[in-house]
Formats: sequence, C-alpha cells, structure tokens
Amino acid sequence: MELSSFQQKTIQHQFDRFAKLVIAGEAKKQKKELARRGNNEKLFSDLSQKEQNWLCMEDVYPSEYYCFTVVGYDVLVRSEAVGKALSHLTKEKRDVILLAFFLGMNDGEIAACLDRARRTVCYQRTSSLKQMRDYLED
Repeated sequence: MELSSFQQKTIQHQFDRFAKLVIAGEAKKQKKELARRGNNEKLFSDLSQKEQNWLCMEDVYPSEYYCFTVVGYDVLVRSEAVGKALSHLTKEKRDVILLAFFLGMNDGEIAACLDRARRTVCYQRTSSLKQMRDYLED
C-alpha cells in the first residue's frame, strides 16, 4: 500500500515531534541531574585540608616502622629517630615510654600493667625521656 505525499509528510512531522519531545525530555533530565550534583557535590579544590585527609588512605608497610611489643600490644613508631632512640633504652624503660606516650596510659595504669610501684614508673618515665633527649641531640 502506497502512502500519499500528504500521509508521508504527516508521518514525518509526527516523528519529528516525537524526536523533539524525547530530546527535550532528556535535556530537562540532564539539567536536573547537573543541578542536583551542583547542590550535593563539592570540587576537590574547595575541600579543606582536614576533609582531604579524611578522603585519602595511606599504605602502611612494616618496613617503614619500628615495631615494639608491650603488654601484648604492637606499637608502631614511624619516626626513625624516635624508633632508634627507643631501641637504645632498656626494655623496662621502653615499655614505660610506649605505654605512656603511645598508648596514653597514666602512671597508675602503667604501674598496674607492669606490676611496679607508681613512683618507679614516674622515675623511669622521666629518666627515659632524658636519656632519649640526650640520644637525639647527639
């Protein structure tokens, strides 16, 4: 069945209208998506340093750390100078420093963990810090 010229033009106009509606709908959907992104997304360059640090992850390799074990905990020390200074302390003094400064315990808690007098822990902590300071200054 042959279509007349008028019918062909009608079909062509209907298809044109349909295509324009589809394209307009897609454009409207794209504009809406861009507006949503603009409201919810932030440029990386606009982030504060704290927010950038929260987004990143750093690889941890055991070879980059000094690892000390104290009361069943592994304490990783990243600073080479501090790691070497801790290595030069006796085990008792090193344990006190690690518990105090890396695990955040007070003298009473350290004394209970290591089964020592609190005064002994206080003395070992202060003498260890002096010994480490002297080592680091050399």
